Amino acid sequence: MKAHITPMTKRKALVRILHSMPGNSARTQQQRIVLALRQLGTVTTSELVRWLDVPRPGARVCELRKLGPPIATHWRTDTTEAGKPHRFALYTLN
Repeated sequence: MKAHITPMTKRKALVRILHSMPGNSARTQQQRIVLALRQLGTVTTSELVRWLDVPRPGARVCELRKLGPPIATHWRTDTTEAGKPHRFALYTLN
């Protein structure tokens, strides 16, 4: 099993989103998630934590679902940077 590595083009796009929406409020984090999904199509829990500065992605996605965006969760197993298999969520807009 190979570790999931975010492609450089996606990393750059995520960092642009982060810098375009500074702040750490729940609402700002939600806005970054929605923008990333609209622009990129998919985003994983690890990408949200690492590149969009969303420390609790599951909580933010749950809040967003209550507000209306139809976000789907697809589960995948990848190897972490520590070399261990771990289950991650891959989010998409329906």
